[in-house]
Amino acid sequence: MSSVLSRILERCFLPGIFVMLGLSAGCGSSEPRLYPLSGKVAMDGAPLAPKPGETAFVELSADAKAGNTSPHLPRGVIGTDGTFTIKTADRSGIEAGAWLARVVYQKEPGAEDKNPYAPPKSLIVKKYSTFDGSGLRVTAGPDSPTAPEFAVSKLR
Repeated sequence: MSSVLSRILERCFLPGIFVMLGLSAGCGSSEPRLYPLSGKVAMDGAPLAPKPGETAFVELSADAKAGNTSPHLPRGVIGTDGTFTIKTADRSGIEAGAWLARVVYQKEPGAEDKNPYAPPKSLIVKKYSTFDGSGLRVTAGPDSPTAPEFAVSKLR
């Protein structure tokens, strides 16, 4: 009986183990390589400084016309000093390539609003909140850790 069992192991089980090991050897991390990217946003010449109840962030979209095909939308929250650091899917950094940028700076509805379900109110000119209209661009990679300063205008 032990010879039958040993033949089954030799013919079925052990080759199966080797096949599985071979398949798993080709499996690596599918996460893209990320590079640090930080920058600053100025509004009318001064650092954009969000206050409590306001939301401010920079978001990036791959520039397909420049060959970037990343499906990610990296984002960086703008601090009270106007600076941001980009993250991609909760990981610090961004994939190398050309990116279109937009800046979102808005006031969330508060207790003083008649409709607490109203959408947030933009505090900057609308064009800066769109990838195609903002005119803001950045190239990321190992030699580009700092974005150019993004200048936006206050909504009047």
